[in-house]
Amino acid sequence: MTLVALYAEDNVGRKEDNTMAQLIANVTGLTCGHCVKTVTGALTAVVGIDTVDVELVNGGESVVTMGTSTDDDLLAVIAQTLATEGYALQSLSNHESAE
Repeated sequence: MTLVALYAEDNVGRKEDNTMAQLIANVTGLTCGHCVKTVTGALTAVVGIDTVDVELVNGGESVVTMGTSTDDDLLAVIAQTLATEGYALQSLSNHESAE
């Protein structure tokens, strides 16, 4: 599967109620700053993910926090994007917050 197939139109699924969802993922396989840069770049390229912040835990489960303003279910896209880059999604939780 190519990454191109994972992207959608920009406005599809956009929230209209001024809320921002925060997706928090536990990811294994990150070991250095280059890994952080790779994950950040790959996830910010996914339509629907507006912000990415990575807390590196070398040899453990790093915490990746993503801000999104879409109602789309991004679990499969996030898991595939991370797998393509060589990392494994362990868990993903969703937290809503007002903008």
